[in-house]
Amino acid sequence: MPAAAVVSLSTLGIKVSQSRFAAKMHMTRQGEYDGEDFYGAVNRYLHDTPYQVNNVGGPDSEPDFVMREVAYDVGVLQRAPMLSVWGERLPWHKGTERGRKVDHMVVAVGYDRSKGTVTVFDPWPDTGGVRTLPVATLARTLQIGGLYFIYQRSWSWETTTPTASPRLSPGGGPR
Repeated sequence: MPAAAVVSLSTLGIKVSQSRFAAKMHMTRQGEYDGEDFYGAVNRYLHDTPYQVNNVGGPDSEPDFVMREVAYDVGVLQRAPMLSVWGERLPWHKGTERGRKVDHMVVAVGYDRSKGTVTVFDPWPDTGGVRTLPVATLARTLQIGGLYFIYQRSWSWETTTPTASPRLSPGGGPR
């Protein structure tokens, strides 16, 4: 999780080490953490930017939805969104974790609508790297709420109480 967050934050111009991010999210040496601590750590780093990250629900398992959201974050915002996946379902990890669910995160770094593919960076040490896969395959690997959307806030931390803002479409209106 920390590696994917560090890559995603770097696309926002935020530089932080993986170990420092892991400490901010209160990750134990055994790799245990609370999801709320993960959100909190990411959004603390985004405090001085016009962005926030959330995984507001959606039909994550629908390829059209996944492609639309990845295309918006990567193509319009030019940011790399984090995707929470079941690691054992990724094609390049198949068979590596028999009988075990592996909470894992990759980062979307590209897409090709015409081919129906998404390119991700997988920070897994042995089998990771930059990989391109069909969006339908990626959608099947996602955990519930696995798309970490990058929102452009319509409020400022200093002037108002933070509330979730609608995602802005390329045309400026809510989607």
